[in-house]
Amino acid sequence: MNKTVLFCAIASVTLVACSETPYIDMCQKVTGNLVGSVSEWSDSSKSEQGDALFVKVAYATAGGNSGNATCKYIESSSGGYVTSPHAVSVNGQDVPQKQVMVATLKSTKTSFQEAAVETKEQTTKLASEASEKATELAGEATEKASELAGKAQEKASELAGQAASMAETAKEKAREAALDATKTVQDKLEN
Repeated sequence: MNKTVLFCAIASVTLVACSETPYIDMCQKVTGNLVGSVSEWSDSSKSEQGDALFVKVAYATAGGNSGNATCKYIESSSGGYVTSPHAVSVNGQDVPQKQVMVATLKSTKTSFQEAAVETKEQTTKLASEASEKATELAGEATEKASELAGKAQEKASELAGQAASMAETAKEKAREAALDATKTVQDKLEN
């Protein structure tokens, strides 16, 4: 297998899921690596011709130059198109295959770096949201526990009051029973 096909196959596997428009994105990245710092992208279009997909992009560089590029994508063995350009022309001039490969490699590296940054940002955001939710739930749990502890304390006080009242009633009945017993004993002694 030649190196170009192998490289394109690897790039196609890694970039297909990166964007809804991976062909336009990759063409812009490769073009940017070929022409220098692009300050603005304007028109872009896709067209299928035979077993190839052609993407055209228009650009303006930071230095004030403008132009256009066409990226040719070939069909992949699994259907669709490989997301690494097979050939690129800038302002109508074909770019040598070696330069296309180098620009594509840089673009792939950039895509991975961007994906890593986005993944880190999303992970940080999700971790922050999870921490906030955990703090919120902990606060709710503490509040509920305090409420239940308060209710338990009220019930315990109520039961203690009832127990004290029952003890007082039992004490009073025991005193009355002792008085009755004393009176009965006295009555028998007098008779």
